[in-house]
Amino acid sequence: MKKVLSLTTFIFFILNISIFAFGAETDILDSGYCGAEGDGTNLEWILTRDNVLTISGKGAMQDYTYNPTTSTVNYPWMWKQAMHLIIEDGVTNVGDYAFYDNYYLRGSIVLPDSIETIGEAAFYNCTGITSLTLPKNLIKIKDYAFYFCKNLQGALSIPYGTKEIGYCAFASCKKLSGDLVIPDTVKKIDISAFVYCEGFKGNLVLSEGVTEIGRSAFSGCGFTGNLIIPNNVKKIGEEAFKDCSGFSGDLYLPKGIEVINDETFSGCSNLKGILVIPDTVTSIGYRAFSGCNFKKDLIIPNSVESIGEYAFAGWTRFNGIIMLPKNITVIEKGTFYNVNVDKVHIPKNVTKICSDAFSGIYGASNVYFEGNSPNVINADKSNSSFYKYTKVYYPFGNNSWVIENDKWNGYTAIAYKLEKDILGDVNKDGKINVLDANLIRRYAAKLIEFDDEQIIVADVNGDEKINVLDANLIRRYAAKLVDKFPV
Repeated sequence: MKKVLSLTTFIFFILNISIFAFGAETDILDSGYCGAEGDGTNLEWILTRDNVLTISGKGAMQDYTYNPTTSTVNYPWMWKQAMHLIIEDGVTNVGDYAFYDNYYLRGSIVLPDSIETIGEAAFYNCTGITSLTLPKNLIKIKDYAFYFCKNLQGALSIPYGTKEIGYCAFASCKKLSGDLVIPDTVKKIDISAFVYCEGFKGNLVLSEGVTEIGRSAFSGCGFTGNLIIPNNVKKIGEEAFKDCSGFSGDLYLPKGIEVINDETFSGCSNLKGILVIPDTVTSIGYRAFSGCNFKKDLIIPNSVESIGEYAFAGWTRFNGIIMLPKNITVIEKGTFYNVNVDKVHIPKNVTKICSDAFSGIYGASNVYFEGNSPNVINADKSNSSFYKYTKVYYPFGNNSWVIENDKWNGYTAIAYKLEKDILGDVNKDGKINVLDANLIRRYAAKLIEFDDEQIIVADVNGDEKINVLDANLIRRYAAKLVDKFPV
């Protein structure tokens, strides 16, 4: 009897083990290898019936390729409805195109700290992903890595140690929010890396390690607060900050920038303070600052040799003075179109002023020329160089100016000359006050340059030097502590 019971118990035990083993086996829907080392067995993938894809092992993952003919990628879980992804610690990269256009994938993606590289288009158009945790040891985010993950939400934390953020890496991730901090270890932010990430409503913090900002890198983003560009940045691409209408306050461009490219800051309509352009800049591109709303003096350094069409157009709230570089020869079409400015001084080297350069309903009111009569578009033309009611002031005694009935090319023309009674009027606004003193201080600190006329009127103490002594004397004059200058 005992033998019969023992045999029955044994059979029951074996049967239970078999059933358990069979159940575990049938829980696996599909599996295989996806490693890039040796025969590829260093990494294994398993897809279970609950739609969880797990990748485990040690080392690198295989890179996959996109077939433009079929619009598909050859990764083995392509059509297997993997809805949840687990990549275990030990995997060192996410392969190129590994989850490209995988619309089944959803929820949170938590990448283990062992991962150093996220491959090209690895999560391209994975619209079901809602949150992302990047690994602490990340070095490289390749091109298109998270392109158009449009439902990716919350803050994005770029780990310290990351060196590359590739082309369109996070482009059109519209629901990312909060601040974005670019760590010191990132040297270059590639083309369109964060373009159209309109959900960012916090601050953009660019660390001192950044030296290059690619074309359209942050175009269309929703950042607020001040835009602070580190001093080490040497190159900013076209449209880098285009239509970032949330940035506010002043804008100080880093010394070392040589070219301000086309539309770099176009449409940054909430920038309403001061624009400071360093004297390393040699050219300013097409619509570089159009649609901004800077209000205070615009001083373009003498290092600038060319200014593109519509570069400063649409500054309707501007209420300062404009100082142009002395070496410029042509003022291009629409350069200051619709800029609300009372007084502009045209350097003596200017020979041509193109259509709409200073026109528009907010166009320049008074324009002072320092040299010979340039070529302009007549006031009677629809694309005239100046607003039709602009008053033009030309140098007294300069015979290149042809005046008929107090008109020059249809504009009211008035002769003027440099006289003793405008000594101290450095900004040429007809007044002598602290604004003139501040300009002298900036000149003495080598932040700006003066034209020939300004050098004459700034030396109010007659010592043939321009320094804080002149600035202090003008302040005393403005405060009515003195009633004249000692020259």
